[in-house]
Amino acid sequence: MYRVIFFLVFVLTIGTRQSLAQHQDIDGDTIYVNAEAEIMVRFPSLPTFYNTVPSNAPYNLKTAGTGFTIIAKTERPAPAPLFVMEGGRNHKFLIVFKKNIDYNNDAEMDYDYSTVKKLEQHIRDVARTKVTEQKTAEPAGDTKKNKKSKKPKEDESAAVSYYVLLEEGDHNIQQKDYGAAKLNFEKAAKLRPNDQIPKQRLEEIKLRMADQEKAANDEKNKQYIDAISKAKSSLHAKKYAKAQEDFKKALEIKPGDNYAKHELEKIDVLLNTQATKLDHDKLDDLYKGYITTGEKALKKNDLVEARVAFEQALIIKQNDALAAGKLKTISEKEKEEKAKADGESSYTGTIENADKLFKAGDYDEAKAEYTKALGLGKKSWPQDQIKKIDKLQAAQLAKENTEKQKRLKDSESDQKNKEKLKLEADYNAAIKAADQYFSAKDLPNATIAYTKALSIDKRAWPADQLKAIQKLKDQEEAEKKKTAAREETEKQAKERKK
Repeated sequence: MYRVIFFLVFVLTIGTRQSLAQHQDIDGDTIYVNAEAEIMVRFPSLPTFYNTVPSNAPYNLKTAGTGFTIIAKTERPAPAPLFVMEGGRNHKFLIVFKKNIDYNNDAEMDYDYSTVKKLEQHIRDVARTKVTEQKTAEPAGDTKKNKKSKKPKEDESAAVSYYVLLEEGDHNIQQKDYGAAKLNFEKAAKLRPNDQIPKQRLEEIKLRMADQEKAANDEKNKQYIDAISKAKSSLHAKKYAKAQEDFKKALEIKPGDNYAKHELEKIDVLLNTQATKLDHDKLDDLYKGYITTGEKALKKNDLVEARVAFEQALIIKQNDALAAGKLKTISEKEKEEKAKADGESSYTGTIENADKLFKAGDYDEAKAEYTKALGLGKKSWPQDQIKKIDKLQAAQLAKENTEKQKRLKDSESDQKNKEKLKLEADYNAAIKAADQYFSAKDLPNATIAYTKALSIDKRAWPADQLKAIQKLKDQEEAEKKKTAAREETEKQAKERKK
């Protein structure tokens, strides 16, 4: 919130002071950076504020001299606006990722606006370029008409609205209020249809909303399972009213659920049975009927019908050994059938997958699948294929070892040459910059550059220059002291004359 307020003040300040210092404000220059080298940006005075929008854009900014350095945190990040305040001036830039920056080109490595003269000259050059481009684009004979129809500079309030919408949208995402975030970024996209930031955020919101919906469904399933579990426990304890309540809750969570409806019907029967107080004989007949139905179904291997019948019998006679024993038998049969079906299906699927991997030449994965198939069924095919793979891999390994040794030798030689060339280029660039600073008597920046060169290669020149800089600083300090002493002596002499 504080960043938004500060940004509003910053933009509005630009609007109120355009007539006073517009000629010294950079408006929309592009700064190209990558993730390998720090790009230097210098100003006439030390910036009092600089930041990207959003503030967590993937770029590192670090104060250096009367400016700062910029480097990308990742490869190919999205462009980000950058705002800078210094010396009563307000600058706007756009940071853009550029993979192939020429490290030997000072213009690409160092954006030098370090004096007011350089700053004003740069702004004049940019203005002249824009005027030339506009004149070139104007059709012949329509100059006056085109001048009248030129689009005015973007309204500052629209710029404020755009960046406020971005900031609010990011805040909404942090609060997981994806609906509000979507509205903010859609509004921002309408203000600037060609800007990629709102489009990227809308794609991110789409994915997050899908995840949120999945989480809600998972929570719904969890609530359903909890309700069913509680209902079963209550049913087992003969707490039919409580069981009925929990099954109804499950049915509210999943309307039309057959299992909950069936269980409610059973509970209705039980409650009605309790209400009408059926005599023991009637319950016993009902029990026997379920047992008979269950045994017939079990003989036909209809395990689903058999289970329902014996469960009904167990409801009538709690802890009945016969019904419980039959249910145990059914569970064992279900496990056996499932294991048999899973085993055959797994073996067939594993062999098919292994054969595809073998044909594709992925021998490691194929071997793993054939080994897995051996555990599912002792057949000859997977064993024969494993032997074949072992022979192919042995031959392939021998060939790869020979080629690898050759590549290693070539690679080591190439790498050493590349590293040597890069160090030399970095050293030369640092020395070049340092010498320029030294010639311009910019001793602080010259010290930084010579120190950087010395860290790359311990040569005599940067070390000697650093000593020379220190000597100049010492001489300057001594001269200051001498001047101060002389002035003090003259002052005392004047006082004595008085």
